[in-house]
Amino acid sequence: AVTYGRCRGIVVGAGMATALGHVAELLQERSDTQTPLQRRLSVLGKWLAIAAVAICLFVFISGVARGEPPDVMFLTAVSLAVAAIPEGLPAVVTVALALGARRMARRNALVRKLPAVETLGSVSVICSDKTGTLTQNRMVVERVWTPTGEYRVSGDGYAPDGRFEPEPAADPALDRLVRVAAACNDASLRAPQRSGEPWTITGDPTEAALLALAAKRGVDPEGLAATCPRVEELTFDSE
Repeated sequence: AVTYGRCRGIVVGAGMATALGHVAELLQERSDTQTPLQRRLSVLGKWLAIAAVAICLFVFISGVARGEPPDVMFLTAVSLAVAAIPEGLPAVVTVALALGARRMARRNALVRKLPAVETLGSVSVICSDKTGTLTQNRMVVERVWTPTGEYRVSGDGYAPDGRFEPEPAADPALDRLVRVAAACNDASLRAPQRSGEPWTITGDPTEAALLALAAKRGVDPEGLAATCPRVEELTFDSE
């Protein structure tokens, strides 16, 4: 996904043979991991089982040592083992997680799996990429200022069929502005292949927004490139 500069590329891999394909392969091989709550419940169940077996053995041996019948003490030990199993624990945990999911739903957070509620509750820092999640990675020019006046730009995103309000009858500054925006531009617009689909871009979203602004003013980038060829380019450098 190259957005800046000019280069000549050689394809050395495609599909799963690329670096992104390797990442996708690793994601497919990822095994389901347990949540912290599930791990703690597993440890709790193991220690409860060990304690129950130890207590049952102690009761059985103590009863036999006192002269009780072994079959009676065996049934008593089995009864203690059954009673020691916390049958209501899964139900209590499920109810608690359901209440947590309800509280998160009130804050506009939907949880697909109940164990994730406890995991999200244990999170202190969330790192996320905002592009594509919080934003659309799209920029559109909505207002333009020139020495002559102020204009509002209408239209659907990058589509060139927009207009200026109020309609500028003659504004040399606006015409020069949009010509410069289209000439000093490395982005390109692509028309939708099917009806109802939006226009798409290649390149930097900021440059694409300026290119769409020029197109809404009637500037043809290809014709402009023929009359105003690029002589030299000084690429942006943060240093």
